[in-house]
Amino acid sequence: MTDIRAGTASGVRRCDQCDRPLPALHKNEYTPVRAHLVAELGVCVCAHGETDDIEVPERAPSLL
Repeated sequence: MTDIRAGTASGVRRCDQCDRPLPALHKNEYTPVRAHLVAELGVCVCAHGETDDIEVPERAPSLL
C-alpha cells in the first residue's frame, strides 16, 4: 500500500505551505487516496497568488 503521507508520490497535489491536498482541477483527481487525505487533513485554504506555481480553480470541476 502507498503511504498517503508521501506527498506527490501518492499522486495527490499538495500545498508547499500547509502540506494539505490542493483543490482538484479535474474530476480524475478525485481518488480514494485523495479522499483519505482530505478526511484526515482537510483541503488547503492558503492564499495562492500569481507569483507561485500552484494552480487553484475558481470553482470545483463538474462530476457529470
